[in-house]
Amino acid sequence: MKKINCYAVFEGGGIKGVAFAGALQKAEEAGLNFIGYAGASAGAIIAFLAALGYSGYDIYKIINKVDFKSLLNEPTPDELKNLNSILKKAKEIGWFNEKWWGCKKILHAIKLKNHLEKSHNGLLPNAIKRLITNNGLYNKDNLIDILANFAREKITITQLPKLYSPNGANLSFKDFYEITYIDLNII
Repeated sequence: MKKINCYAVFEGGGIKGVAFAGALQKAEEAGLNFIGYAGASAGAIIAFLAALGYSGYDIYKIINKVDFKSLLNEPTPDELKNLNSILKKAKEIGWFNEKWWGCKKILHAIKLKNHLEKSHNGLLPNAIKRLITNNGLYNKDNLIDILANFAREKITITQLPKLYSPNGANLSFKDFYEITYIDLNII
């Protein structure tokens, strides 16, 4: 049977990760040879594990064993409430109006700042701090640690000493390709 070279692309969708693992397993059984993977959100986790060399069945076992959601430090209900309040006010003052620029945008930024100072006692809400420091509402450190551990099971220290840094998060896409010869794209 001739092997077909192809790419696998997985979208986000949380629980769909289990279905992606099953689809990957069936594709492997059909003789497809994946030369690259791409994914977004939950699909990025599947793509990463597959690119490391985990089979569809291995990924299925990992997904059922690890509670990925528990690895994310969720924002508190108060933080979400504050963020919703800020977004609502930003909409009210027209912050998202793309036609505004320059001085008009600055004036509306001042209105938003004044709202924050009045409604949040002059402190920037923790939700906004999370957005700035984490590039999102969730802190991803625990998730990065567990994914680095899965990588360490497949990549040896002689292949990539960078992977053995304190948090193992130094792996560039170029480094990854030079070790695995598999294209990996995370969206």
